[in-house]
Amino acid sequence: MEVLDNQASAITNFEAMRVLQQIKSREGKRPKKDRQHNLNTVVFEGLKYLKSTPAAHQTEESIKTCIEALRPFELTTAETLQLINARPTNQVDIEVMIEESEERLPSEEQVDALITAVTSSLPERFVPKGKKKEEKTIKKEEIEEAMEE
Repeated sequence: MEVLDNQASAITNFEAMRVLQQIKSREGKRPKKDRQHNLNTVVFEGLKYLKSTPAAHQTEESIKTCIEALRPFELTTAETLQLINARPTNQVDIEVMIEESEERLPSEEQVDALITAVTSSLPERFVPKGKKKEEKTIKKEEIEEAMEE
């Protein structure tokens, strides 16, 4: 194993899943006798887990949209990463993921605006058959208004 970039940073689950898929594809092209069994196990288990998370339905574009929607909230990189990976849908999730959330997001409207920013830009895990997905979009102005309160 070699270090590709010693200045690497944290990545989203979506990016981790993409790397694992690339490794799986590369390993699948190798002759069976040359494959690394332990690596294949790690890749298999990693993909199995990530396919059960919101990352399985995200796209590069949806993540970029989410990052832009979260910019007015002045979150740390780690907080933004957690929100993208977990796609929270309620206030309790926000309180756990955002440090000092009570001070930084003092009104319920601000918390709701944050939840809406995440849920409107990142896809749901799944939509049951026969049910339409209800989307609530939020405008940049609404986010800014909530942040001013």
